[in-house]
Amino acid sequence: MKKSLLIFTSILLATAVSGQNTNDALRVAQSPYIVSAALFSQNFYEGTARTAAMGNAFISLGGDIGAISINPASSAVYKYSEFSITPSANGYISSSDYLNTVSNNNRSTVGISSLGYVGFLSKQHKGRKNSTFNIAFAINKLNNFNSRFSANGTTDQSSWLSTVAYGADGYVGSELEMENIDDVYPFSLRVPWRSILAYNAYLIDPLPDSDDTYFGATENLNGTSIVIAGDINQSFTRETSGSLS
Repeated sequence: MKKSLLIFTSILLATAVSGQNTNDALRVAQSPYIVSAALFSQNFYEGTARTAAMGNAFISLGGDIGAISINPASSAVYKYSEFSITPSANGYISSSDYLNTVSNNNRSTVGISSLGYVGFLSKQHKGRKNSTFNIAFAINKLNNFNSRFSANGTTDQSSWLSTVAYGADGYVGSELEMENIDDVYPFSLRVPWRSILAYNAYLIDPLPDSDDTYFGATENLNGTSIVIAGDINQSFTRETSGSLS
C-alpha cells in the first residue's frame, strides 16, 4: 500500500507548469506568420521523469533514455539493457475577460513523453578487457501544441470585421480575389489570410468612393464615417493540437 501511494504521489509531483510565453506576446501583433514561426520553431523537451526532475540538464550525464535523442553518445554509459516508457498527462487552463465577459477553457490530454530501448552486449576476452557494444533507439517529445483559448462579449463600439477590413486596406480587389478554391495564398502580399478569406466571402467590401479601402458587413456608412451597425455578440476561439517528437 505504501509503495503504491509513493508511486502515485511521484506521478502527481512530476508536472510542468507554464504561464505566458513568447507566442502570447507575438499574438498581439495579429500576424499569423510570426505566431506560427514562434510556435513551431521552439522545443520544450519533455524526456523521461528522471531528466524532467533535473530540468533536462541531464544530456551530458547519459545513462538515461531521455538523453539519447539529443546526445546519442550517452547510450555508451549503459552497462545493462533497458526499456523505458514515460506516459504523460497534460492539463490546459485559460481564462479571458473581454467586454466584462469571463470565459474559461479547460482541456486535458494524455500521451507519451519518452519511449526507448538500449541493448547492452558484452564479450569476455582472456587476458584483456571485455569488449562491449550498445545499440539504442529513443523517441522523446520536443513540443506539445495542444491548447485552447476563447473570448466573447457584446458591444456596439467595435467589430472584429473592422480589423479584418483594415488589414486589406491598400490592396485593390483584383489582388485579393481567389478565382478557385485551389488558389495558393499569395505570400508576397503582406495581407492577413483572414482578410483575403473575408473579401472572397463578401464579408468586407470596398467603400463606394474607393478601390482599396474596405469596411465590414457589421458596419454602416454614416456620411463619410464608418459606424458599428449595433450590438454585436463577438466570439473568438483558437485551438491547436498535435506534438513534435
